[in-house]
Amino acid sequence: FASTVTLTYLYARPLFFLHLLVQLIGVGYNYRLVPTFGGLRRFKELYFFKNFMSATLFVLTCIVYPLALANYKMVLPTAALPCFIVFFLAFEITYEILYDLRDVKGDRDEKIPTYPVVHGELAARRIIDALLLISALPMVLAFAMRWVGVRELLMVAAPLVQFVFYRPRYNRGLTPRDCIQITHLGSVLLVFYLLGTWAWNKAGLPENIYASSGLAAPVENFVATK
Repeated sequence: FASTVTLTYLYARPLFFLHLLVQLIGVGYNYRLVPTFGGLRRFKELYFFKNFMSATLFVLTCIVYPLALANYKMVLPTAALPCFIVFFLAFEITYEILYDLRDVKGDRDEKIPTYPVVHGELAARRIIDALLLISALPMVLAFAMRWVGVRELLMVAAPLVQFVFYRPRYNRGLTPRDCIQITHLGSVLLVFYLLGTWAWNKAGLPENIYASSGLAAPVENFVATK
């Protein structure tokens, strides 16, 4: 903890307070330091916060970190930022609940209040479906408002593919192997997206296409410009 915070202060000072926040959340997730009415608890033992704080760490490190390093300058409209945050937050939580479905028996024995334990497995599945929809809707809105282009809209393929992949496996019962495959599937989709974007640019095609406007001016990507 102290070493990473010190190194961040010395070599990546714009990230210092963000990294400190990330470290504190991580400590609170694994150690009983979070004050509650029932005494000190871990985030992973708290209903809602178990999944939400894990997703928050993802958003902080994958979205807010790059913005901080770029002095919070964006090449896309600022209104697009909440859409990206909601997309990644909701999408990442679906992974957390899928893992909770896998571990429901152990979590029930340990009295960990996950969604499958508290509400049942069917309700947890419905929460996953709702979150997959919620993750896609902001990107569709952003595209309709011309805050993002087709390039960013393609991200909605991720929740769609996950839905198609996980539903049959849920129906027969999720296994540890299924969850590993779902995680790797997300990585494959990211690599495919990046390689596809690279190939698109190499082919000399337009940088982006916006709703009702045809070709648009070059746009590098969501993450800020220096």
